[in-house]
Amino acid sequence: MRSRLRKNGEPSKMERCALVAAKSGKLFQTRDGLRLQEAGHRTLPVRMFGPSVVKACIKAGWALAMDQGDESYRIMTTLAGDAVLAKPMRFVVPNAFPSGQREALR
Repeated sequence: MRSRLRKNGEPSKMERCALVAAKSGKLFQTRDGLRLQEAGHRTLPVRMFGPSVVKACIKAGWALAMDQGDESYRIMTTLAGDAVLAKPMRFVVPNAFPSGQREALR
């Protein structure tokens, strides 16, 4: 999945999910892929989004990867990422019918 920066500068839904996981401080990128750390040292694989989404967030400046010294990286949000998450998502209802057809259906 190739992610691109939108004209309005807001993240896509998957990028927003990655930022929420990164904000928790429990998102790690290891040799095995993306993992979420649970209580203790147990980790679970992330299947909702992939490394390309995380790379797009890092490239946009919303997240950064901190080296943990054991070939794993902790993904954390930056101040810009926190500011992006503070804005609510805009959901646009698609216009299924042109206005003339919509009036005819009424």
